[in-house]
Amino acid sequence: MRGEKSPKNETTVSCAFRLRRVILYSMTAAFYLLAMVFFYKAYDVKINCAKSIYAISAADAGVCNRIINGSYFAGYAVIAAMGAICGTICLHGGIMCENCD
Repeated sequence: MRGEKSPKNETTVSCAFRLRRVILYSMTAAFYLLAMVFFYKAYDVKINCAKSIYAISAADAGVCNRIINGSYFAGYAVIAAMGAICGTICLHGGIMCENCD
């Protein structure tokens, strides 16, 4: 009796792993969606802001505007990369929870 597991305990553990797996896969989808949005924003800043009227209005203003747009691009790209990395970590955790069942 002492070494045997009760059926109730096994279903509780299995249910807990299923819940963790669902939560991790949901977080994976959310992080990948965040990464896609911010990769698009970085692409938009790089392509569309370079063609704007303000970028070619004057020599000094053009240089300053390119520096600012470059900073925005770098910030959006870093946030997007963070989302992709966190999504991959959550995906790996979900796969590990599948192996625990």
